[in-house]
Amino acid sequence: MWKSYSEDYKNFMTQLRTKGINGQEGRPEYIHLNKVAIYQPSSTEPLLSPYWRGKLSSVDGFYVGLVSKQET
Repeated sequence: MWKSYSEDYKNFMTQLRTKGINGQEGRPEYIHLNKVAIYQPSSTEPLLSPYWRGKLSSVDGFYVGLVSKQET
């Protein structure tokens, strides 16, 4: 399943770079991430996902790096 996703993504990016999609002239509308941890306000444990795709206009925050509990 992930191999198929990977091939689809490669084809999508190649098409985007060469001629643009939906008349956007190569401007991306979505972001694709690998090894994602999604933290929800109502939970202490993250939702882990090997791949995630989201619309750039809907992203309202992000954190790059690792979030971990610090022992005091």
